[in-house]
Amino acid sequence: MKKKSNQIIDFFQLFDRLISDMETGKKRLPNGSVYRESSIQNYKHVKKKLLEFAVARNFGFRFRKIRNLSQRGMIIERTIGKNFIENLQPICTSTAIIKIIM
Repeated sequence: MKKKSNQIIDFFQLFDRLISDMETGKKRLPNGSVYRESSIQNYKHVKKKLLEFAVARNFGFRFRKIRNLSQRGMIIERTIGKNFIENLQPICTSTAIIKIIM
């Protein structure tokens, strides 16, 4: 039986694409207007802080395509995501990333 390969997607590639889509106007606000430059700068700053965190802690941000995962694989990915968010919240609070996002 062949094991299905799951493609791992780098978080920072997705984040870069989000920022570039905001800059070009492909990604818009729900009311149809474009993002302000100050908002885009906030996203860039958050990306910078997350990169610093990833390097300092030797921590990789990644996503895995879940379409072809088994039930066990789904549970594992959900648990990893939940643990990641629980551990990231205190770090965000201490480094003022939350203040930038709000």
